[in-house]
Amino acid sequence: MTQVALKSVSSITNGFDVGVIQEVAQVLTEDPAKALVEFRVRSGWVDGAVAEHRVESFELGGASMPRNFSFRSDEPREFLGGDSAPNPQEYLFAALNACMLYTYAIKAAVAGIVIERLAIDTRGKLDLRGAMGLAPVPAGCESLACAVRIKANATPEQLEALHQEVLKSSPNVYHLVKAIQLAPTLVLG
Repeated sequence: MTQVALKSVSSITNGFDVGVIQEVAQVLTEDPAKALVEFRVRSGWVDGAVAEHRVESFELGGASMPRNFSFRSDEPREFLGGDSAPNPQEYLFAALNACMLYTYAIKAAVAGIVIERLAIDTRGKLDLRGAMGLAPVPAGCESLACAVRIKANATPEQLEALHQEVLKSSPNVYHLVKAIQLAPTLVLG
């Protein structure tokens, strides 16, 4: 958080400075307006199944934070794509995994748990007939299976508690488990 002067004593665990985490938590508790974040991604169709996605900024506590990332998505050849990049479902699964990995690492750091290894495998099945409008079946996955593999300096009970905390506090777990209100608009021209 660039707007806050932090004065913590450094203690690095899992790649995070625990003192800074604690100071940021205090600032966000004292001033909830600083905790509000808005993420933005702009996507444009390129050709066929290829799309280009740009991340230029996000908003944190009312201030714009510059970013500069672009990436592409495509579909496998079996879905008439060029197989030049991951497809949207793979990005969705990767976004879920990445958010959970971050949440595991930061929550473990605060709890004094040092992670030696951490990996998540996510899989889901969908029926292409739904996506193509060929049958009255769901267009997407009805469930996802996530296998979390962790090795750390903690008891099984501590790791189970960490696991439950991650499931409660990971934003992308929340996005997928709870119904998000989608507000699409169509702009012509």
